[in-house]
Amino acid sequence: MDNQDIVDYGYAAAVFSSLFLVLGIVLVLECAHSWNDKWVGYLDAGNKCWGYAIVGTAFLMYAVCIAVWAVLYEEFGGENCDEANTFISLTVIFSFVVTFISMLGKVVNGAILPSAVMVLYA
Repeated sequence: MDNQDIVDYGYAAAVFSSLFLVLGIVLVLECAHSWNDKWVGYLDAGNKCWGYAIVGTAFLMYAVCIAVWAVLYEEFGGENCDEANTFISLTVIFSFVVTFISMLGKVVNGAILPSAVMVLYA
């Protein structure tokens, strides 16, 4: 096999893996919105317990995210790990930004549950 074939395979693998990741994000987001719409429908039908379930589930997901971020900082961060600290910090910052933007009310179908699912996925 020629070296250029391996390089071409590497480029193709990078493109198709990127498409796979985007498809995964779209599927997770669609599932989260369907889940939220179903539970909000139950809430609109008059059962207030579903509102507590939505907020409680989102709170649990955010708690898991905070715990995972702490473990990431502990295991992969540190004084000599500037690159890892930067990526973990950017993930935390973007997670809060996305949550805040989705809660502003200007985002169509913006809600706390899909936002929590996406932050957990990140």
